[in-house]
Amino acid sequence: MSSHQASHLRNVLMSRSAQFRQLEEERMVQRQQEEEERLRRQKEEEENRKRDEAEQEARRRRQEEETIRRINEFLARLAEREGERPATEEVVEEMKDSAFKLKVDSEEICAICQDGMRKGEKVIPFPCPAEHQFHEDCMFQFLAHGSSCPLCRHQVEHDTPVDEHALLGILQLLFT
Repeated sequence: MSSHQASHLRNVLMSRSAQFRQLEEERMVQRQQEEEERLRRQKEEEENRKRDEAEQEARRRRQEEETIRRINEFLARLAEREGERPATEEVVEEMKDSAFKLKVDSEEICAICQDGMRKGEKVIPFPCPAEHQFHEDCMFQFLAHGSSCPLCRHQVEHDTPVDEHALLGILQLLFT
C-alpha cells in the first residue's frame, strides 16, 4: 500500500471515527432528553394524581358534611314529632306486605338513612298520598318510634280496637 493510500485510509478512518463519536454524542443527548421528558411526564402525572386525590377528598368531605346536615335536619323533624306514637302491629304487617325488591336502581334517596335505593334492595311505599318509598329496614326502625311519613308527615291510620260490648251499650242508650 502506498503512503498516499495509507494517508487516505487514515483520513477516512479518522473521519469515520469522528462521525461515530458525533453520532454517539447525539444519541446520548437524545437519551438524556428522552429521560428528562419521561421524568417530566412522571412528575406531571404524580401532580395530577395528587390533585385528583385532593379533589376526591374534598368531594368526600362535602358529601359527608351534606349527609350530616341532612341527618341533623331529619333528627330535628323527628324531635318535632316527639309526642307521636309508634305504628301499630297491624300497620307494620300491612306495610310488610307492600314491600318489594327494586328491579333497577332508583334515583330516589331513602330520607331516613340518606342512602340511594339500588337494584335488589327491598323498599316499602309509605301509605301516604305521595307513596314515598324507604328502605324496608329503615322504615321498620322508624315505625317503632313514629307513625307518620318521614317526608310529608301523613299520619298512618291507627285502628283502635273497638269494644263491641261498649258500642252496643251506647247504641242501646241512644235508641231506647
